[in-house]
Amino acid sequence: MEVLLNSDELRVRSQGGHSGSKTLANEACKQLLLRMIAEGRTIQECGEALGRSRYTLFKWVREPWFRQKLKELNESMYHKLDQELKGRAETTAQRIQEVSDAALDKVLELMDSADSEVVQMRCAMDILDRDPDTSKTKKIEKTTKTLHLSAEFLHLVETSEREAGTTIDG
Repeated sequence: MEVLLNSDELRVRSQGGHSGSKTLANEACKQLLLRMIAEGRTIQECGEALGRSRYTLFKWVREPWFRQKLKELNESMYHKLDQELKGRAETTAQRIQEVSDAALDKVLELMDSADSEVVQMRCAMDILDRDPDTSKTKKIEKTTKTLHLSAEFLHLVETSEREAGTTIDG
């Protein structure tokens, strides 16, 4: 059996006249069908590319093992993409960390020796903005707590306020 890739067309051709060639060709078609569906092709497009009828492909797609394989293939593709994105983020963070000392040295150099006072001032402001003690913006850390108050408790508070002549608002 031979799988031919010709531009955007996939064709499977059985070779030889021995008895398992059709079964092998069908198995190859099913594997290609899995890939093509995962790529987003329609059953019509797959049928034309594989030289099989839509009826045959729908029959294969309805089989539980086929759906399971498609699910596994999609999960595998998702996992690979997820890992690649995580690796890229880690690589980016690592690259930034590797060049941060050189970047700071350059900013300090420009702050001292740039011909433009505007450039010198911006370098100084940039450094000051990164220092938590001198930054224009402050990092705010907040913790929240959830209180669950019963209606009975709220009624007791209201009654106590009335008796004391005060309210929660003041």
